[in-house]
Amino acid sequence: MRKVAFRGLFARKTRLFLTALAVALGVTLIAGTYVFTDTINNSFDRIFTETNKGTDVSITPNDDLATEDGSVPPIPASILQRVKALPGVQTAEGSIFDQSGTILGKDGKRVGAGGAPNFIASSHLAQRFESFKVSEGHLPRGSGEVVLDKATARREKYKVGDTVPIQGETPKRNYRLVGLAQIAGVDSFGGAGVALLTLQEAQRITGKTHAFDEIVLAGKPGTQPAALKAEVRRVVPRDVNVRTGAEQADQQSKDIRDELGFLQTALLAFAGISLFVGAFIIFNTFSITVAQRSREFALLRVLGASRKQIRRSVLAEGLFLGGLGSSIGLALGILVASGCGRSSSSWASSCRPTGRSSRAARSSSRCSSAPWSRSSPAWRPRGGRRGCRPSRRCATTPSSRAARARDA
Repeated sequence: MRKVAFRGLFARKTRLFLTALAVALGVTLIAGTYVFTDTINNSFDRIFTETNKGTDVSITPNDDLATEDGSVPPIPASILQRVKALPGVQTAEGSIFDQSGTILGKDGKRVGAGGAPNFIASSHLAQRFESFKVSEGHLPRGSGEVVLDKATARREKYKVGDTVPIQGETPKRNYRLVGLAQIAGVDSFGGAGVALLTLQEAQRITGKTHAFDEIVLAGKPGTQPAALKAEVRRVVPRDVNVRTGAEQADQQSKDIRDELGFLQTALLAFAGISLFVGAFIIFNTFSITVAQRSREFALLRVLGASRKQIRRSVLAEGLFLGGLGSSIGLALGILVASGCGRSSSSWASSCRPTGRSSRAARSSSRCSSAPWSRSSPAWRPRGGRRGCRPSRRCATTPSSRAARARDA
């Protein structure tokens, strides 16, 4: 009966192709959704872990104090002086990572792919805190020097030695490009433009003189991050967040996942609609097929086939179609998600302006481009299993009808 089932299946190639396509499209949407969103999340996880690995304790503003536009008051410089005096602190630095600046290209227009924002960041004196890795040139050493992310420099055709106009809360000023940098090993900052300046210049251009977006600390040898965190918590105001480096990375990852949760929900809703429609198509296809093959089934009954054997043959067709469509859909989903990741790199940085994700972007180079890793665990066939079910269910009812076919 297996041979009979598969011969009947391949004898109707158009029906086979269209039914498998209906399954594949639904699975493609589900698999692609999981691969796409999980890849974004995993990429941010890797970046946040990398950028926080040199930090024992991080002090950031409390988002509960955010204004309507999502901005929060910076941390006063007096807090930096207070924590530097603690016995367990070896090094402490403040940093700026702000969206209030505008980087201009050679054509005089604002840089940034797809409307992505521009960021003004400050360099660190202690190398352990520095998230930017200069691949060409050097970090800014004077107030008139700037470093750009490699992707922006390549897109705008800037080279080391060129003049880069930047405007912030202060009038436009020309800076000499002295280096090209990567952020946590990534060339692109999600399509956004990033200008790395000295701390004093970054404070001046963002209007945050004597204030910081974040303070990072390193403890003395033998001091545990948790103990240093408790020591810092006792001397800073309650309206700032104090976390260890690992806790800060986890919190930033959680904020990004919460902000991007709507994306997975929206995509899965479309995928569910596709599977729902596909299930009706498959059901109707099998119903029509069974009705058209009533003479064939009756002949098989005459030749000695039992109702159970005929039912199994129709179920085998449904299982084969489900497996074939799910496999194709899973492969297509991974390909589609990879393509979306490459074409939508500018979208990832849009997490910056609102709510909790603003903290991730403020943290010196914390909100980076999602480098759409293909090693994401999202390849697991969650969508594949769901794709098989509609075709299996839709094959069950028509197969019961086929089994009751009367003798010719």
